[in-house]
Amino acid sequence: MKVVNLYDLKQMGNKGGCTIQLIHHFPFGMGLGHLKKDYIEFKRVGIVDGKAVEVTLREPYSRDLLQIVKSIKQRQKLIAYRYKEGKLLFVKKEASDVL
Repeated sequence: MKVVNLYDLKQMGNKGGCTIQLIHHFPFGMGLGHLKKDYIEFKRVGIVDGKAVEVTLREPYSRDLLQIVKSIKQRQKLIAYRYKEGKLLFVKKEASDVL
């Protein structure tokens, strides 16, 4: 099975429809993110002028972020998963559909 790298994440972001789940809620409690062309988008509720509003955080692709990705889905299909040995690997059947 193929290991997921930064280039693969960017390619999935270009195609669209992919989400990532993080192992740790790093930083700011970011657990679920949407892959975009140049960044990963996280939506959270934040306080602005004393009011709760939805805030969009954009995190650039980085090796640090790749190390804490638990799983990747495309339109509810599991594409990649971090196995116990620590590697983020594509699910064999789905890898060719994504890239």
